[in-house]
Parts: sequence; C-alpha cells; structure tokens
Amino acid sequence: MIIGVEIAMFIMGLIAIFKGHLSLSRTIVVEGIAARLLGLVLLAPVPLVFTVALIWTVVINLNNNGVVQEAPRGQMIALEVGTLVVCGAFVYVFGRMCATTKGEPKRPKPARRELAEESE
Repeated sequence: MIIGVEIAMFIMGLIAIFKGHLSLSRTIVVEGIAARLLGLVLLAPVPLVFTVALIWTVVINLNNNGVVQEAPRGQMIALEVGTLVVCGAFVYVFGRMCATTKGEPKRPKPARRELAEESE
C-alpha cells in the first residue's frame, strides 16, 4: 500500500513539474512556479527515504566486525509513512495558500504606477 502512495505522489509530481498545473481537488488548482515547486516536494519522499535508510543501515553496521545487521523493519516503515505524511501535508497546506478556484479568473498584476503610488 505504501508503494502505491509513493508511485501516485511521484506521478503527480512529474505532471506538476512538466505541466505547471497541480489539482488539489476538483475545484482547487495550483498553477505556475508554485505547482512546479510543489511537484518537487511530491518527488522527494522516495530519494529521501532511500538516503536516510542507507545512512541508517551503514551506521548500524559500522562496529559489527563483519556481521551484517538489517535495519529494523518497523522503524523503516514508520520512516516511509512519516515522510509521505509530512510531504503530502506540506503540499496540501502550501498548495491551498497558492491555489485558485477553477472557474475563478486569474488575478491581474497591478501596474507599476499603482505600486509606486501605494509605496508613497
């Protein structure tokens, strides 16, 4: 089940990076650079867990005098689930901050004159 979630997040991340479009729900959409950056976060769990698990296993086996010891499976599963939850929550929370509604027109950028008047 965990591998299914990892694959789904990986595919969503690739789509977000290449299209610049990330759907959080039917009506909530993130577009542009925000979607691409969130796509990178969606790609992060697999390499992050692999790197941490590799370092963890090496550290466990440093002083075993040639006897290879496996990393505890329960802790590795907890590491994977925790990473998926944190990355998923990060994408959802920050995606909601940057999102627009599907039917809503994009907000126009203020003209430079308006920005200059506001700062004075």
